[in-house]
Amino acid sequence: MLKKLILLSVIIIILFSTAVLASENNPEITSAPLNPEFIDYLSGLQDSDSKNTIMDTSADSEEYPLGLIPSPVDMSHLQYSETDSKYRLFTSLPSSYDLREENRLTPVRDQGETGSCWTFATYASLESCTYDEGPYDFSENHMKNILSNESPTGFDFSQGGNMLMATAYLACWSGPVNETDDPYSDTSSFNDYTDPDKPVAGHIQEIIYLPKRLNFTDEEYRVSDDDYLKEAVMKYGAVYSYFMVNMGAFADNYTTYYYNESAYDGGHAVALVGWNDSFPKEKFNINPPEDGAFILKNSWGTELGDEGYFYISYYEKSFNDHSGHPAVLIATEDADNYDSIYQYDPLGYTDSRGFSNSTTVHGANVFQTVSEEYLEAVSFYTTDTNAVYNVSIYTNLSLPTPVGQTLLAQTNGTFANAGYHTITLDTPVHLEKGQRFSIVTKLCNPEYEYPLATEYPESNYSSRASANPNESFMSFDGSNWTDVGELNDSNVCIKAFTSAPPSTVSNLHATTGPSWINWTWSNPQDPDFNHIEIYINGSLMSTTSDTHYNLTGLLDGTNHSIGLKTVDTDGYVNSTWVNNTSQTTDMVPASVTDLHCMSSTSDSITWKWSNQTIHDFDHVEVYLDGLFETNVSDFCYTATNLKPAYSYNLSLKTVDKGGNINHTWINDTASTRMQSSPEDSEITSEINKNTSFYAEVSHPGNMTWYVNSTEVQNETNVNRSYYNSTADKGCWNVTVIVKSESFSANRSWLWYVIDKPEKPSSSPSSGSSGGGGGGGNTGESYANILTKTVQIQKVSVGTDVVYEFNEKDNEISFIGFKGATNSGQVKATIEKLKDTSSLVDERAPGQVYSNFNIWVGNNAFDAENMENPVIGFKVNKTWLSENRIMPSMITLFNYDYKWQALETVQTGQDADHFYFEAQTDHFSPFAISAVEQETGMEKSSKPQPEDIAEELASETISENTTDTAKTHSIPGLGVFPILGILCILYVMRRRL
Repeated sequence: MLKKLILLSVIIIILFSTAVLASENNPEITSAPLNPEFIDYLSGLQDSDSKNTIMDTSADSEEYPLGLIPSPVDMSHLQYSETDSKYRLFTSLPSSYDLREENRLTPVRDQGETGSCWTFATYASLESCTYDEGPYDFSENHMKNILSNESPTGFDFSQGGNMLMATAYLACWSGPVNETDDPYSDTSSFNDYTDPDKPVAGHIQEIIYLPKRLNFTDEEYRVSDDDYLKEAVMKYGAVYSYFMVNMGAFADNYTTYYYNESAYDGGHAVALVGWNDSFPKEKFNINPPEDGAFILKNSWGTELGDEGYFYISYYEKSFNDHSGHPAVLIATEDADNYDSIYQYDPLGYTDSRGFSNSTTVHGANVFQTVSEEYLEAVSFYTTDTNAVYNVSIYTNLSLPTPVGQTLLAQTNGTFANAGYHTITLDTPVHLEKGQRFSIVTKLCNPEYEYPLATEYPESNYSSRASANPNESFMSFDGSNWTDVGELNDSNVCIKAFTSAPPSTVSNLHATTGPSWINWTWSNPQDPDFNHIEIYINGSLMSTTSDTHYNLTGLLDGTNHSIGLKTVDTDGYVNSTWVNNTSQTTDMVPASVTDLHCMSSTSDSITWKWSNQTIHDFDHVEVYLDGLFETNVSDFCYTATNLKPAYSYNLSLKTVDKGGNINHTWINDTASTRMQSSPEDSEITSEINKNTSFYAEVSHPGNMTWYVNSTEVQNETNVNRSYYNSTADKGCWNVTVIVKSESFSANRSWLWYVIDKPEKPSSSPSSGSSGGGGGGGNTGESYANILTKTVQIQKVSVGTDVVYEFNEKDNEISFIGFKGATNSGQVKATIEKLKDTSSLVDERAPGQVYSNFNIWVGNNAFDAENMENPVIGFKVNKTWLSENRIMPSMITLFNYDYKWQALETVQTGQDADHFYFEAQTDHFSPFAISAVEQETGMEKSSKPQPEDIAEELASETISENTTDTAKTHSIPGLGVFPILGILCILYVMRRRL
């Protein structure tokens, strides 16, 4: 039996602990208790036989109207501390102060026979706090009617109200309305309106709810206990205040008031505007314990009291006591500060909520935009002094949780006072049309357990409040959320304020020309419009407030797009594009000029011309004898594989970048040279050695040979002819002339006849002098010449002369120097040799890659004619690899009595070759060789495989390398091939 009792006890303990734990992990939403005065008010309404203790405004009443109705929200918990610095704004307070003397009050008004004192007290505070910006005169009539039960969005009674009702009216942008737009009438009602929507004169930003006065006995009261009220008057202006009224306690035509009993006629709202610590107690109908009184602005007209003002004793216990809401309406902004408001709580703060045993709550509202907007500010209530807040803005929501995937903004802080607050975001949040966004607040009170203000349909007060699912949410931890719209139509009192960007431009139109487009448009009429962002072809080009933009420097017949976005004075951009794409006027390109034959051979003709410098020129269509050949974007063309001594016609048409063709032909006729040999124009032979000359043409004609202008041979009606002869030592001019009825051509040679040369022990005469050998026959054995390449360039003072050689089998890439004299056309000759030059008597040092002769000009062209000669050459990578030669071993040698190593540097590479340059002081026989760097003259020892791999690894080769690799090293590739080479070499070494 005992065991069963123990087991049962354990089960009960476990169940109880589980329930407690569940309660702690999932606290319940709780509502603050109703204001006791509101409960008493409802009881009075239900007692039809009793007098309305809040107000009596019947027509036969001799008493003046009241009108203060308690709110269901009890703020009696708000406290202040005598030493709390947030209330000690001034080091000392004067013994008396009067806003009338400071000229910070608007005139006294008369509420008439209706219970609207609370509207007059509200605007007395607002007009005073904003006096320096006005002064303003706001419409109490509009507030009382819009909030009455006749209005579809009003409260449950026909007249009467309180500060929280006034806050709701102002916070939801129903007001304030200027008095001139809705003049006061105590007999008017909502049903009298033809249009209840009046222009709003401003937007409320901040309303502070002050603590009630301390409960005290006459003996306990100290004047300093009210310093926080006095400081509020001095800092902000008039303070919305209230007291309970017994009409018999007024004295001296309603100039003073003090009552020490509890038989009240109702509550009355007024404005605290000053004080006098020395106001005599004897002036009251009932003498208070000591002197001193507050100065109040009333709403019963100027005929009562001190021209509408009266004095209430410091010892009046009902003044700003109980559960009411003394307040100051301290801040408004212009009505155009924001464009739109998002809210679910037009009736405002009617209930305080929280979670059991906690002073922290998370509240959120989810809104959906109606247009493209910028979220600038949010507002909410705090329910305690020194409340700490955190506000987060989210998009990309997944309801039913308001915390989205994208956090766009966040801010936090502390409010010293309870009240209604507006927070401006540090950076506005851009929102697209139809986008859902959430405002999530975390509120932490120091003591009060109901941090969240909500709108709730309280019976006989705010029964018209309504809500929908997925609008308002609460959470105890920020992760687990409850939709409070499902809890008796509740909504969280959080609002969003947005500004819309300006409207778009209109009437965008384009006017075009061959090289320009001019766009015009109409700017929007929005008052905050500032400028236009102009995008051309997708790129931001400029900003302007003008109504036009001119785009110039365009190609004719080309399309160009403009995109316009409007921007307002706050910098908000309308993301809606207004676009236009237009085409410039289509124009044909101009023709080329100066078409002429630049050079010809027996099987080729090179034409040259000048292209037009117009911006849209693209290329030239080339036709040869009426047949299309190719498109050329350069300024020359060489026709090849032609017949010798034959006439050809070249025709050109220009084309622009838009594909437009100029159909005007530009023509030129030129002829190929006769086919002849020797190829060079200058040749050398030995005395008594027979020399043969040859000429051939396409059509038969008469061929006549001349030597030094003397006819030596004549043949008629032939296509080809040979002339063989010997000559004495000297220089002879050999010329052949071909003539027919439709054609003539000629060819000449300079024939040098010399003694038979001995084997030279030094370089030819062109060697050290820098003049060329290679005019005609250079003296090199014909049997030793693999190929001969000749180029002609003009040499003048100060010009950079470059002979470029692009032949695949030519190791020489270029010869370059700066001209030192005006030498005219100068020929450069490269003879690639089979072996060592026949002009030298020893091989070049090292392992020779290639032998060749280089001659520039003739004997008269020497070092004085040029500066800084440079030779560029290339070496095949396969040869280096097969012979285990590193690129750093490559050296260029020239011959000047002996072989001399030239300073050689590597300049680049491509997939097949390494490129080098070397400086020389003359032209002669040359050799590319691989030698040790230290000696430069002796054959280097074979490098080890790992040495080759290491140097090859340091040479990076790009797969996409072009000719630019000849002058620039391009890093990036070669890693994998090099790794493979390293592996192979490593295996080979291990086997060795």
